[in-house]
Amino acid sequence: MKNGLAISYHHLGAIWEAQGNFDESLNNYKKYQQFSEEAFDANPKSEKLKNDLAISLRKIGRSFFQAQGKSRHRTGLFQKQTKLFEALYQANPNNESLKSGLAISYSKLGDLYQAQGKFDTALIFFKNKQNCLKHSTKPTPRTKA
Repeated sequence: MKNGLAISYHHLGAIWEAQGNFDESLNNYKKYQQFSEEAFDANPKSEKLKNDLAISLRKIGRSFFQAQGKSRHRTGLFQKQTKLFEALYQANPNNESLKSGLAISYSKLGDLYQAQGKFDTALIFFKNKQNCLKHSTKPTPRTKA
C-alpha cells in the first residue's frame, strides 16, 4: 500500500516537474520520499524499496534546487542517496542498473561540490564515478541535473 502511494506521488511529481511547477513537484516528491521511507522501514531487506528510496532522494534534491536553489540541502539528500546506492551495489556488484545509479550519485555530488568551489572533494567523487564506470559493461544513461 505504502509503495503504491509512493509511486503515485512520484508520477505526480514528474508531471508537475515537466510542466515547470517545481514547488508542486517538490511537494509531491517529498511525499514520494516519505512513503518510500515508510515502505523501506517496514521491509529493510528489500533492495527494490531501498532503490526506490534512493531515487526519491535524487528527485527531491533536483526539485529543491529548481524550486528554491538550495544547494546545501540538495547535497545532504544526494549524500544519503549515495550511501543507499553504495549499500545496494556492494550487495549486488554485478547489477549494472545499481552500478549506473551509483555512478550518477557520485557525479551529482561531484557537480555540487565543484559548484561550491570544493574542488578536492569534487575530484574524489568524479574519480569514484570513473572507477565505477571502468568496470561497467553498459553505458551510463544521461540524467538531468
